[in-house]
Amino acid sequence: MRKFIFLSMVTLLSACGAADGTDQAEPATGSTAELKSELEIRFNAYARALFENDPQALAGLMSEEVKQRALEKGTDMQGFRDKMFKSMQTQLGGMSDVTMANAFSVSDVTIDGDSATIKVAFQGTPLDKPFYFVKEGEQYKLNLVRPGFSKPLPAGSAPARDTYLIQSHWAYNNGFGSTMTCNGGQVLVPDGTSKTVSCNNTCGWWHGSTFTLDAISFRNCDYNTWGPDVFIGPYDAGWMCNDLC
Repeated sequence: MRKFIFLSMVTLLSACGAADGTDQAEPATGSTAELKSELEIRFNAYARALFENDPQALAGLMSEEVKQRALEKGTDMQGFRDKMFKSMQTQLGGMSDVTMANAFSVSDVTIDGDSATIKVAFQGTPLDKPFYFVKEGEQYKLNLVRPGFSKPLPAGSAPARDTYLIQSHWAYNNGFGSTMTCNGGQVLVPDGTSKTVSCNNTCGWWHGSTFTLDAISFRNCDYNTWGPDVFIGPYDAGWMCNDLC
């Protein structure tokens, strides 16, 4: 049954990616509603391929930038799958054939040239971060993070910056919250809340930064596509990376 579900999804993907004979960056379907449906199918196929440990399916879904990044990091689609499945499992908890059947819905699509940004919900609960697609030929491929994330900056340029999500797991610690500092940024995170901070990128499979809590301990945290990048709470030194660089 599992393979039948996935093959049906692949068939739908092929239909969604049919060429329309133009080179424009407009949706091949001609409407935002149809594009949202297309990208929702593709995102569910991505999550399903992670769940079913299907690196071959992933290779057909991911962008050239992501596949090239895997090579740069000395891995392949199997290694990429293992990394991303672990992250998905940490964020979403227990998964099964039932819970993973078309579990993701796309609530919003924003088009910018040849890229599309989507907001996603898992079983009706919105996820914290957007996901990105890029158009390659006549099909949209998953880039997950902003297009161009892997491209080096020209010599002499200021460091690239991205927004990171910090989440406090303290119900009530000191009443004032915790000050999280990164390379080039700082944010006060009240107990039991989540805050974003803009940081210089210094490391990572995707992109990451160097963080410290109250200037006590330093760690390099990679960007996490599924959820928060840093957790504050009852951990070693009071905080931890969701993914280490």
